[in-house]
Amino acid sequence: MSGRLLAELARRYDVDLARVHLVPVQGAANETWALGERWVVRIARPGHEADLATEAAVVPVVRAVGVPVPALVEHDAGARHGRPYAVVERSPGAALDDPGLSPAVRQEGHRDLGRVLRRLHEAAPPAPPGVEADPQGDPHALVDDLLLRRWVGTDDAAWLHGWFALLDPERPADPPLVLVHGDAAPQNVLVDPATGRVRALLDWGDAASADPAVDLAKVPPRHLPDAVAGCVGDHGGSDAQRAWGARALTHHLAWALARLPTAPRPDDPSWSAPPPARLLALVRLALAPPTPLWADLLPPPPR
Repeated sequence: MSGRLLAELARRYDVDLARVHLVPVQGAANETWALGERWVVRIARPGHEADLATEAAVVPVVRAVGVPVPALVEHDAGARHGRPYAVVERSPGAALDDPGLSPAVRQEGHRDLGRVLRRLHEAAPPAPPGVEADPQGDPHALVDDLLLRRWVGTDDAAWLHGWFALLDPERPADPPLVLVHGDAAPQNVLVDPATGRVRALLDWGDAASADPAVDLAKVPPRHLPDAVAGCVGDHGGSDAQRAWGARALTHHLAWALARLPTAPRPDDPSWSAPPPARLLALVRLALAPPTPLWADLLPPPPR
């Protein structure tokens, strides 16, 4: 099926079939092919058809408010070829997790990602039809469930409740729900390899209406201070940075606990895919030299 579709697209876009090839890094939701130098074809994997439909609905909306997103050239829901696909413009740049980037470029890349997310959250209209609301859940209830199912013990559950209680006062009781990207992981962020400025934010299949701090949940914890600084902006001040830090850490810890009792996903290349990856990343953050604004938001000492 993919072969016939790709051959037809190559003819339509006047691209030699020899220049149609799988891109090196594949995601879990789509099979992604380079269509020459100008375009990319994303073909939905079984079970992920809705992701591509979400992306097709959201991309024109966010491009209209200046978020750097590859233009959607065409979208077919699957009526002609059986599998939904989309053709998008190919964007230049290096992925934010490219090991060839210098530390300074990576730092600026995460700061600029924060700025791009702030523009999305502030300027984008409400989520278009078909994009679901994702209000998140109560992290304390999650800990209780893990204790009941014996994924954590009594002492660890009490310690986790203590960490969430430390973060709770900084979180709004009823955060505003705005349009979020939902998967701002490093492999979905293309940056200028010389400056770190964001050139494109890819893969909008997880877009939702949610707490804007959700968009920091795919940023590796060690890079959160820079991304938070970009989100808050130059005039946000230390109180705003601290509050955003607490909200981001809450999502990271909750998502880490929710991921813990699930199976590995070998087809998912993201840093957070292995079940223990998020918890290990938080351990690394806690053991690193403390970020001054966040020193008291990291886990309390065990009793």
